[in-house]
Amino acid sequence: MLSVSNYDKVTVGDGRVAIPGIFSLRVFLYHLDGLLIDTGPSRLSKAIRLFVMQYKPEQVAVTHTHEDHCGLASWINEKFPSTPIYTHPSGVQFAGRPACLPFYRRIFWGKREPFKARPYDGEVLRTDRYLFRVIHVGGHCPDHVVLYEERKGWLFTGDLFVTPYPRIGFFEENYSEHIKALEFLLSLKPEVIFCAHSGVHREAQTLLKERLDYLKEIRSKVVELRNAGLSDEKIVKIIFPQKPPIVYLSRGEWSAYHIVRSL
Repeated sequence: MLSVSNYDKVTVGDGRVAIPGIFSLRVFLYHLDGLLIDTGPSRLSKAIRLFVMQYKPEQVAVTHTHEDHCGLASWINEKFPSTPIYTHPSGVQFAGRPACLPFYRRIFWGKREPFKARPYDGEVLRTDRYLFRVIHVGGHCPDHVVLYEERKGWLFTGDLFVTPYPRIGFFEENYSEHIKALEFLLSLKPEVIFCAHSGVHREAQTLLKERLDYLKEIRSKVVELRNAGLSDEKIVKIIFPQKPPIVYLSRGEWSAYHIVRSL
């Protein structure tokens, strides 16, 4: 089930995926002026299909091709064949192939079927009322983009911002690139963050700065400990001594090690 609310002219769909006692994560979809931003995972297929059928998107913007962001894209291809689905150019070929997912991700998020995607047409995406800058940002994965509506100060961040204080990272993530991306996004002076997993945040600059400062502080500790001769594995045990269950469930795909080794 998705709960539906509104922020200004943005319709917000809010769902949750969980493995009880192990891991739980919210999922947010955003629709405005005919544009759907991300499709969510196929695990929430029934609820998301109802949401999509109600709003009938004219365009779909995928922030990146992980299965929790484009799990319903193939269904949208079938149901709305004239609706373009955009990804970063480096994600188009990947989108067209079956996703080879580890077992825990298939169980948690569901399958991601191949879908037909188009590359974003340059650095902007237009709707009737809005103009979004499409900004390729490193950090989370190679094909990740954020969408920025400058006049409104709206920043749709995908997975670049989920929390100011990450304690684990994904195996594809590069936190040195995260820092660069955060510095750039702060220079835009956004007012509102629309995150794919933590929802709408009105203090955008404050939260982005908190995340940036936190990662810089972790980087300083990592550098200091490396200079003292410690391995990254030992550094992880010092800075992040606790391992959440997802580290074991994912067999290390999610781990604090991915934060440390990339700083």
